[in-house]
Amino acid sequence: MQETIQAANQQLHTDAYARLKASQLFSDEDIDYLETACQVIPKTIIKIGDVGEENFLAVGRFMEDQKGQLPVYRNTPYGERVVEILSSGKSREFFNGIMEGECFIRRCQSNLLEAGNYIGKHIDTYSNLEYRYSVVIQFGRQYEGGEFFIEHEGQESQFKTGYADVLINRCEIPHGVRKVQSGTRSSLVFFLSISPLDKPNLNNKQI
Repeated sequence: MQETIQAANQQLHTDAYARLKASQLFSDEDIDYLETACQVIPKTIIKIGDVGEENFLAVGRFMEDQKGQLPVYRNTPYGERVVEILSSGKSREFFNGIMEGECFIRRCQSNLLEAGNYIGKHIDTYSNLEYRYSVVIQFGRQYEGGEFFIEHEGQESQFKTGYADVLINRCEIPHGVRKVQSGTRSSLVFFLSISPLDKPNLNNKQI
């Protein structure tokens, strides 16, 4: 695990993002549960993000971290179980390793993008200035378009994630998702924070 952590930290330092496979962090049973939970929870169409950026996607909530409030689990029992899986075993060791100390998941959701859907360019720290990394587990199997893009050191890069890919991104870096052309891009998204769950979200730029 230490080699995996070191490799991810190097990528995050040089490229602002890192990639690995979900199987490096989770059992097959846990991956199946995470994917199923993303499919079955109710979702709401989101057109405007936390700080006013344009989006068009369906979002289901496992845990919310709203302005001025404590984080709250949603869609019981899925919210609690999903966050428990993400915070246990190898994944806990890995995420604490890249955070160089204890980290906390305060926001967790299912993002569903179909043809015509996209996520506008945004910066995750505006939702909570104590977020350090966003983590995406991709469950979409067949889709066209929907590339992840990132702006770093004056350059823009984009790439496509495959099934059970894990993408980690530095929260202060502008990024988004290109418009999906066909198929379904389904993913689990959560944020690693230095702020414990008993602290309200008072440090943000949410509208």
